[in-house]
Amino acid sequence: MSSPVERLKAAYLHLPVFLRIFFIRSLLIFIIWKALYLFVLAPTRVPDKYITKATAHSTSFVLGIIDHKLGPSIYYDGYENITVEVNNKRINSIRIADECNALELAVLFVGFLFSLPYTFKKQLLYSVSGLALIYLVNIIRCSMLALIYLSKPDFFFFAHHYLFIFIIYLIIFSIWYKYTMSFIHYLNAKN
Repeated sequence: MSSPVERLKAAYLHLPVFLRIFFIRSLLIFIIWKALYLFVLAPTRVPDKYITKATAHSTSFVLGIIDHKLGPSIYYDGYENITVEVNNKRINSIRIADECNALELAVLFVGFLFSLPYTFKKQLLYSVSGLALIYLVNIIRCSMLALIYLSKPDFFFFAHHYLFIFIIYLIIFSIWYKYTMSFIHYLNAKN
């Protein structure tokens, strides 16, 4: 009888080489990112501070385009807060925390792309376009959450914790699927 570790090792060695590379790269990217983020970046809020601020300013801009009467403005109290004017009264419409700036999603997205042993050109192309799309979708998400909070506050919790998470992951998985299919065609053409 072989031990569970030996069975796991045997199963790993039976995987195609590109999958083994994928698992090793994924693990390394995850460990390096978490160590870098937790011990270096998070304590100084770099890059969170800048991404959160850009997210707040972009969200405020979009809210102003959607309804110029809202007159969105931003103030900081540990979070990027966007207030709007409703019935001649300033009220909070959304509070953007570092956790809402999509940085973790962006790292997860790019980490997956660079875990597959694909050409650097394809990795870069998908990374840049995917990151731009993730940022844009996050701005739309924050803007919609602000509007939902103002018009249907009872729906805010569901929209924030379920609906928009589902939508963003659906978009990310769609891009990953397209990328993986392109990678498989690349592998087939290479062999």
